[in-house]
Amino acid sequence: MSDFTEKLKTQFTSDNFLVIDIGIHGMKVMEVKRKARDYYIKKAFTMPEMSKYFTGPDMFNVNGIVDSMSQIIHLERIKTKNVFLSFSSAKLQTKIINIPELPEKEIRTFVELEYQKQFPNLNKLTDVVDYMPLGTFTKEGSNQKQLSLLLAQYSVIDAERVVKEFKNKKYNVNIIDVGVHGLGNVGRIYNDLENRDIVVFDIGYNTSQMVFLRDQTVVFSRNLAFGTNTIIKGLQNQEEITNKEAESILHEVGLQAKEDIIKGNRTIFADDYNEMVEGYLTNTLNEAYRSFQSVNSTYGLNLSHVLLTGGFSAIPDSKELVQKILEMDVETWEMDDSDKIRLSNGSKIVNQTDKVIKGAYATCVGMAIRGNFE
Repeated sequence: MSDFTEKLKTQFTSDNFLVIDIGIHGMKVMEVKRKARDYYIKKAFTMPEMSKYFTGPDMFNVNGIVDSMSQIIHLERIKTKNVFLSFSSAKLQTKIINIPELPEKEIRTFVELEYQKQFPNLNKLTDVVDYMPLGTFTKEGSNQKQLSLLLAQYSVIDAERVVKEFKNKKYNVNIIDVGVHGLGNVGRIYNDLENRDIVVFDIGYNTSQMVFLRDQTVVFSRNLAFGTNTIIKGLQNQEEITNKEAESILHEVGLQAKEDIIKGNRTIFADDYNEMVEGYLTNTLNEAYRSFQSVNSTYGLNLSHVLLTGGFSAIPDSKELVQKILEMDVETWEMDDSDKIRLSNGSKIVNQTDKVIKGAYATCVGMAIRGNFE
């Protein structure tokens, strides 16, 4: 415990840092090194079976989780002391921040870094963890400016105090909850907005989130009870196979089977498979489309572009099916072995490992843009 705590107690002055993404199904650790304007992922590790530390909706074996992080740092001889924590579970972050060994002010995520650049005069808010003001939004035909105050879904934030400070400065505050991966994806397009009105549609394992943007301001967000696991469970129940078998088929075949799927002595008919997948997707994406219409009406947005992110975007045919059902232009974003993500500010993220990185890279990219390490 103490070794890991010490690694959290250094300010981020180094060009080397760790990204640790803690989820219920696994923990991802990436070691990132900066050279000039570029960021190189040098090492990447995944620790599966994290579910053993999650004993209930609000019950976590925090010591076990922290010990696992400490073991990776020790066994892999990672020297960097700059650690960025990303949490798939908001309640878990609250638990970890509140344990005495990890002082609140020493836990940082990339979302805090934008704060001083945007509002340099609000120095007394520097001890607030994880909020990001993205700018002001004014609905067309209205003179009232609205500050979008972005909170990262963590109840540890003293939100009322933050809102009070901004209201004292005559801002109309709109509080929007967005998870850390959503923030990473917002960062990915922060300086690259070819279209004015965009929705980031992050489809994860169990849940999804839509983040609506106008220029450089987050306007609204919404969560959906749908994820890749929804389709996996549907296939598992329909064909009476294991969860692992269903997940393997989904990633191998994709969302549209071109022919019948033969696995050992079992045959899954292509029509049955496609009908099941499209049924789940159609219901969810129709709900998403209704959200688009509502946001357009309420905020005056003209949404015409979708950034499809999350693990779902790496599944074959995901872009085509989403585009077909939503009838909107869809840009898909994924990172494969040795792929490079080029950023509009001239920087790039390079995966130099032999691992396919499907999760925490969004946070890494968000840090590179929003952190502005220049």
